[in-house]
Amino acid sequence: MWDWRGQSAAAFRGNVDAFPHWFEAYLARHHVTDILLFGDNRPLHRHAIHVAKQHEVAVFVVEEGLLRPNFVSLERGGTNYASPLPRDLDRLRQIVAHHDPDEPVTAIASEVKRRVVEAVRYYIAQTLTKPLFLNYRSHRQNAPLREAIAWVRRRINRRAEDAASAAAVADVRAGRFFLFPMQLDGDHQIDAHSDFPDMASALDCAFASFSAFAPEEVMLLVKMHPFDPDIDGWRACVAKKAARFGIGPRVRFIERFDLGILLESAAGVVTINSTVGPLALEKGCPVFCLGRAVYDIPGITAQCSLGDFWMAPPVVHAANFDLMCRAMRATALVNGGFHDDEALRLLVDSAVRRLAISDRLGLHVDG
Repeated sequence: MWDWRGQSAAAFRGNVDAFPHWFEAYLARHHVTDILLFGDNRPLHRHAIHVAKQHEVAVFVVEEGLLRPNFVSLERGGTNYASPLPRDLDRLRQIVAHHDPDEPVTAIASEVKRRVVEAVRYYIAQTLTKPLFLNYRSHRQNAPLREAIAWVRRRINRRAEDAASAAAVADVRAGRFFLFPMQLDGDHQIDAHSDFPDMASALDCAFASFSAFAPEEVMLLVKMHPFDPDIDGWRACVAKKAARFGIGPRVRFIERFDLGILLESAAGVVTINSTVGPLALEKGCPVFCLGRAVYDIPGITAQCSLGDFWMAPPVVHAANFDLMCRAMRATALVNGGFHDDEALRLLVDSAVRRLAISDRLGLHVDG
């Protein structure tokens, strides 16, 4: 209601159980041929996809791009691990042979300040319109006020966090280390595309393996997600878990640091399915996926056991990674961004072109 100003919009105010019937009637009334969703795992979106498929309505899903910051995901049927992108090199070669993109890529600026402003606006709008949407239940885990208090606390402690993070990085970079980039609790990448209920469980898995198999001289650096409000205190949690697994002196935690520098120095990255994975591969840094990731493809990421990965991470084949990126650009990504006016204009133009040729690409979830 804030961004769209209600123009040509329909507001659903019922409960979740009533939504499929309401949406089905809406599709029929307006003769809808295609729907466009931001993300495919929110409860109402899952219902919308199910109804759309029943009525042969095309489903397109938009998400933050896997190859950031210059691209946004736009795919038919689903994104992330639900993407129709093939998971073997031979089929990726076929895509590139027929649809290799040749258009230039416009660099997209990362506007963190604008993201913060937009988040604040969203929470204000959510609060002000609450009386109009009494059945609304957010997909987010934390209440807005609780997150706001946590962010204020982090802002006050910024210098202390920076100093502690710099000291931790200096410790690990003196020798050989692996990087574990955290993801956000409640992220659908974890809920829908991994067997972990939360980040704490993923840390337990990584720490147990590191304790059992990693060489004694190797360190592990855990990096908090840049948009985590740190409500429950990850630094203390990581230290406690590391001590429980007997690896306290070999584990370091950081709230923030230049990711590019870390990826150039790390022996490897262990992740659930973070977008840090492709960034690492681009730098030639080996990647092991604990969850299900669209880029977890034989010949690109490590396919060995996690124990073997700590001991001898495989070499990254740059040509294979480049092949995957070209296939993604041709079928799954569009140039543009969400958090800058010029980037948004570019995104709209790129999306319109992609939607216009989507049928000719022949990439559907059902094959």
